[in-house]
Amino acid sequence: MGFVDIESETFREISYKCTFAILPSCAEGCAGSILTAMSAGMIPIVSKECGFEDDEVINLPDCKMETIFGYVVEYSQKDQNWLKNAAKHSMEIVHSRYSKLCFSHSVEKALDGVLANTK
Repeated sequence: MGFVDIESETFREISYKCTFAILPSCAEGCAGSILTAMSAGMIPIVSKECGFEDDEVINLPDCKMETIFGYVVEYSQKDQNWLKNAAKHSMEIVHSRYSKLCFSHSVEKALDGVLANTK
């Protein structure tokens, strides 16, 4: 726990060893820490309060310890092919929906909409 520079060798070692990123939060919004983990190929298991769509992450139905434990056990038993595909999907989601380019396009579209309504 604590701060780890996402451009450091320590982060690369952690992301290489970890298959999942788990965040049971009650008030996070779109969690940047999960996006960072996903961009490194980790599979996200999060609470709905983290603000992701159902096709982007594995959503916990609640944040009870037994629920989290059950999900950890269930997903840790997935085969290597499933894990590889899920990790690839995580990276694709980040690049297709949360990249700087996607953000720029969203802002541009919003500004175009505002400007169109002021004419």
